[in-house]
Amino acid sequence: MIRDRGQFASYIAVTYIFVVLGGIFLHYLSTGDAYTLKFSLMLPSTLGAIIISGVVAWGLWNRFRWAWWLGIVAALFQLVRMSSWLSQHFSAAKLPGFGVLLVLALVLVFLIVLILPGTRAACAR
Repeated sequence: MIRDRGQFASYIAVTYIFVVLGGIFLHYLSTGDAYTLKFSLMLPSTLGAIIISGVVAWGLWNRFRWAWWLGIVAALFQLVRMSSWLSQHFSAAKLPGFGVLLVLALVLVFLIVLILPGTRAACAR
């Protein structure tokens, strides 16, 4: 059961990659703007999020301790980044869209799963 928590966190990280890429491609499919697609895929923040999520997912699947720490740091960084952006762009009257809330929920669930003692115990290599 303990090993399953690390794999569950790995699944969440892979889901995060699919949601980020899926949002970009859904926007392209709805607008047909190829420039926006190319621009979104080449943003350093997008590339960084995809690469770090992939590395964390692979590391958690193989139960590496450094992946656990990298996942904690990356999730906290993303939460700080998202919370500052949300506080500037949205108010109580205007809530963010479903995609933003989905990403926020994924990051929170990922962080909660990582904080569980069993997940850290599972990442012992």
